[in-house]
Amino acid sequence: METATLNTREFYRNHAKQRYGITPGDAYELERALKVHANFPESSGSGPGGGVEATAFTISFFTIGCLLGGVKKDLGERVWTFWNLSREGSSLCGYGDVQLTMARDGLTGEHLFGDAVYAVIANPTLAARVVGIGVSRTAPEAWITYRDGDGVQISRFSAHGTSNDREEREHSGVLNLTATIGGKALQEIARDTTKDTEEESDTKTHTTFVADA
Repeated sequence: METATLNTREFYRNHAKQRYGITPGDAYELERALKVHANFPESSGSGPGGGVEATAFTISFFTIGCLLGGVKKDLGERVWTFWNLSREGSSLCGYGDVQLTMARDGLTGEHLFGDAVYAVIANPTLAARVVGIGVSRTAPEAWITYRDGDGVQISRFSAHGTSNDREEREHSGVLNLTATIGGKALQEIARDTTKDTEEESDTKTHTTFVADA
């Protein structure tokens, strides 16, 4: 259970400009646009101690919202759409000889993009292995690039868990707007978000999942 005492106003002062490239005021407006869709905790009021609790979930949801371009009318719905993107390599419609398969991210062991982002922000040790997290702003696609031994792996996520649509777009050369947040920024965000939390990862060994890139 998350017990962080950091609030979002303090988090925005620490990270909005330096990690996300937006002002604290813009970050707060983004929070207002998102919280109704994500059941954020109630605000503790205005002023230095105000804002909602900066848990790994609220910051993960906020981070995906930033990657998708900030405040827009349907932003909350889009964040949930991207949260639920499936790891490529999945077969989500099992029928006939096709078996239902839920592929998992090789870094976090998660099937869904949002759950993988959450796992990274909730664990600075995992965040230290991340090269970057990115999304497409023109298609339901996302990815996590991470270090694995001496190499780098990419976990890709899509609406149907397959690479077909992405490969078709890449082949056609259609415009694809993307946004990425780097591993260094994510590591600092994870450290700040979890600094007042008892980290389960300190006493638990994380399994590295083998997954096709």
